[in-house]
Amino acid sequence: MKKLLSILLTGSILFGAMVGCSNKSNTATGDSSNKEKFVGFAISYTGNDFMQALADGTKSMFESKGIKCEVAVADGNATKQVEQIENFTTMGADLIIVMGVDPTGLTDACKKARDAGIKVMAFTTDTKEQDVYLGTPSETIIGENIATLANDWMKKTFSDETEVAIFGYSGTPEAANRTKGMKDKFTEISKNAKVTYIEPESNTFDAAQKAAENLFQTNPNIKTILCYNSGMALGVNAYAMSPSSVVKDKSKFGAFGADFSSEVASAIKGSKNNESIVRGVVSVGTLNDIFADVWSASEKLLNNETLPAKIESKVINVTVDNVDQQ
Repeated sequence: MKKLLSILLTGSILFGAMVGCSNKSNTATGDSSNKEKFVGFAISYTGNDFMQALADGTKSMFESKGIKCEVAVADGNATKQVEQIENFTTMGADLIIVMGVDPTGLTDACKKARDAGIKVMAFTTDTKEQDVYLGTPSETIIGENIATLANDWMKKTFSDETEVAIFGYSGTPEAANRTKGMKDKFTEISKNAKVTYIEPESNTFDAAQKAAENLFQTNPNIKTILCYNSGMALGVNAYAMSPSSVVKDKSKFGAFGADFSSEVASAIKGSKNNESIVRGVVSVGTLNDIFADVWSASEKLLNNETLPAKIESKVINVTVDNVDQQ
């Protein structure tokens, strides 16, 4: 997996993309003083390429605007994240962006920040105490769409019952919601499929690659794997396309996940000729789309402008048929 290249590409195109989303100056213009703006980003974890690129890209985005940004990684620990938010409050941040480990457990910390005059953006996870919630309709819907993608492909590919694996993740309440949505929806619409549920060591490329290798040692008849995210789907792909893989007929194997990036797009395009088995992912936009949305909302918050309480991105099911339009 070309981790470094992916992050470098994100950084190299970020500035141009962000300039395109705003014609305003490089600093927030609503402050009459010369005080440098400061944004704290409290992110739940950075355990896969997408999340690491999100953390790095968000920091780079604000710094390209002349705004100081610090990223605090909670590593999936809700107590640690509360402390990080409190620390940003003590430091006098102008804006705290919260991607919560356990969003309901962060309500008090976010309220304290707001009481101190700090703007709070809840990003993808609703803390119930924020100036704006920026996210998707729900993690459950993302999981359900992963199931729908997989089921649609299976209907076109197989004429009879197939064996399926679901690689889930329940490390946070939001993640558990996505996994539950994926499992429940797939069970509902694919009644004839035999399903094996597995939770790898983590929701990462490496863990999914290892889990796929172990799975096929005992169950070589699996034809489809639904994954919590695209990093895991790419890990399954790495195993399936390796010389040691027991998946001989690549045209009869598919992996699905969520989160869209240039690497995922390349994998989906490669699936047309079975050079990849990543057949589809659920997207809420590219990283640059996400950065543009975050900046648009952040700029208004920093300038004390009015925002709706909730801003939702669109959920798009991406396959080889529409990947070039994303």
